[in-house]
Amino acid sequence: MDVKEVICYKCGKCGLVYHVKEWAERCCKPKKCERCGAELPYKSYWLLCDKCRAEKEKEEELKRFSKAQKYSIKNVPPERCEMMYSDYYGYNEGYFSEIEELEEYCADNDIEMPGYVYCTSCHQLNIDVDSLVENKCEDLHEDAYEWIGEKDIEELRTFVNDWCKKQTGTRTFYVDRSAVIIIKEK
Repeated sequence: MDVKEVICYKCGKCGLVYHVKEWAERCCKPKKCERCGAELPYKSYWLLCDKCRAEKEKEEELKRFSKAQKYSIKNVPPERCEMMYSDYYGYNEGYFSEIEELEEYCADNDIEMPGYVYCTSCHQLNIDVDSLVENKCEDLHEDAYEWIGEKDIEELRTFVNDWCKKQTGTRTFYVDRSAVIIIKEK
């Protein structure tokens, strides 16, 4: 058996072992916020303190908002507001279907109503028949895919697309941060 010596470095405070000396040396040293220089809590994985992180998130939100397409509640296309999203809404992971739901939630929880909410996009079950057939033919003989007629593939595509449309329970909404609905003018 071939045995080799391994050298590791241990943090003198907490005892964690590292294979790089510099990592062990800085393991339990106080960390500083990259923005303001405030000392971060021991073993913090953040690079910013809570205050600077909140400021940064607010700056990023303002930047997103300034770039977003803006709609009023009266002119938003129906497909963009079937579901809406707000970080303020504490149920259903932030998604809701009526502005009144958000108003009620804010009133019940003494939260100020936000000035805008995000639009969403709806995604439904979709099966790429061409890729499916091609993939399934890979395990068959070399020319198997060429032996399937385009009319047969089109027939399967029509059937699968119709079947997918019936699967209404698969509809999923994703927040679209590139479009907002203004609900309260400032």
